[in-house]
Amino acid sequence: MISVGSTPDPLIGRVLSHYRIEGLERGSYEVIVLAGGARAAPSRQQVTLDADQELDIDLKTGGIHGRVLASEDGSPIPGAVVTLGDDGNTEGLDVTADARGSFRLAEVPAGPWIARARQRGYGVARQEIAVGADEDVELTFKLERTSGLSLDVTGPRGPVESVDLAVLDGAGHLLLAGEFTASERGRVNLEGLPPGSYEILLEAPDSAVSRFPLKVPSEPIAVQLSAPGEVDLLVPGLVQGGERAMLSLIDGAGRRLEVPSGGGVTSEWQVRFGRAQIPWAPPGAWTLHVVTAAGEVLEGRVAVVPGSTVKAEIR
Repeated sequence: MISVGSTPDPLIGRVLSHYRIEGLERGSYEVIVLAGGARAAPSRQQVTLDADQELDIDLKTGGIHGRVLASEDGSPIPGAVVTLGDDGNTEGLDVTADARGSFRLAEVPAGPWIARARQRGYGVARQEIAVGADEDVELTFKLERTSGLSLDVTGPRGPVESVDLAVLDGAGHLLLAGEFTASERGRVNLEGLPPGSYEILLEAPDSAVSRFPLKVPSEPIAVQLSAPGEVDLLVPGLVQGGERAMLSLIDGAGRRLEVPSGGGVTSEWQVRFGRAQIPWAPPGAWTLHVVTAAGEVLEGRVAVVPGSTVKAEIR
């Protein structure tokens, strides 16, 4: 059993977390600790237990501070949200700028991060940073005003009620992602896109994933989603041993299928006990690319048809 708590320490101005792990047998263990939201390497310590022991763990952290300003005149943007995540997910640690556009975020695990700043009526800004142990990184975001973009999305059954959506910039970096509610006519408003060229990944209930380019500014864009097909994969060599593997779908141009998911983008799916199902596959020809835990690569090809299930077996 594991129990965890925390206690403020006024002498050092930090919160000390404490934990207790019970029910361990005597022997040698490796203790691995990773701070919530951290992307850096975890703390690892070897310990040999003959009786109860105390173990001190110091996770390396730093911080960020700075301001969010309007690009046209340098005025502060109060209420802007600054988020630390990675290039595949827009969610993570976050802080809100004050009336001066200033922000500060402490106890940031050391390592590389993607910092994003956003506010209604402005385009999202993105910076790649590295936070060192005991380092306080200064950032300045300059946001451009934008009217954003509207999409009129229709699925196989008519205007959609909501969509999962991700926006990639010209370099393929994730800029904006999440679930968006549509109007009664299927209109989705994207307010956080500065002028530029983008690729959109879009999925809605009962629809296949769609990918298409667009430019901002632009008139409202009509998007017609197709019905999905389903891929039912069997890898017999992985059934009995229960070895896990990862599946990706690759199109004729050699590009992996990417799907908006949970505020980020997913391009790999687990194969468990030799099976995997992709219920929202776009129509067309795909290569099924499987990589086992041992690094072995297995491939097969399928043709996905809307409204039907294609069964595939890779040996």
